[in-house]
Amino acid sequence: MGLNIEIKNVTFTKKIGSLFPVAENLIGYWSFEGTLAESIKNKISGVSGTLVGAPTVSAGKINTDKANGFITDIAISGEKTFIAIAKTTAAAALISSINYDGSPSGNEGIALFYGKPLIQLDGASKPLSANLPDLSKIHFIAGAIGSSSNSLFVSAGGSLVEETATHAGNLADVNPLRIGGWGVNSTSLVGSVEVYAALVYNKKLSTAEVQSVFNYFKTELSPVVID
Repeated sequence: MGLNIEIKNVTFTKKIGSLFPVAENLIGYWSFEGTLAESIKNKISGVSGTLVGAPTVSAGKINTDKANGFITDIAISGEKTFIAIAKTTAAAALISSINYDGSPSGNEGIALFYGKPLIQLDGASKPLSANLPDLSKIHFIAGAIGSSSNSLFVSAGGSLVEETATHAGNLADVNPLRIGGWGVNSTSLVGSVEVYAALVYNKKLSTAEVQSVFNYFKTELSPVVID
């Protein structure tokens, strides 16, 4: 496979190959070591996102909330996987197509609600985690959405916990994904998030594939510690 890659602040101009786990089907990747302008660029497509409000970038993370973030270049239908490495308050969106100030036809993404991670799907939680991660720490949270079932992965104590739910709902979402900036009129997901990396795949990753991405970032983000 061809290769032209630097992990930090460089666009992947060819297939990533064996240096990055589960490179196939990766259509969105954002990391936040550089400037704000560099950070909102999709490192797979090279396309910059559209700013919402005034998010800030510092110490390898982007600071977002309901009024501050960016709209990505991705609107994705079909099976998919969302991954965020983040420290979050008890109620906030991580990656989502929801814009509370508009009229979305559907909504998909990953978020926290009452301190519990969840997959958002057509206005429902599928699943809503039974676990309460330590919100003083940074976590790896992934939502793998399939045609018949969904898997939610949350890190704790250096390991991943997987929870599943039967899929029921539509997989055709025409709204672009957002990282932060989900709508100033939101009255439920009102918190804030520090995102260290975000990824989007156009397939439902397997348990082993999600684990390999988790293992990679435990090393790649050092000295940042993922719980």
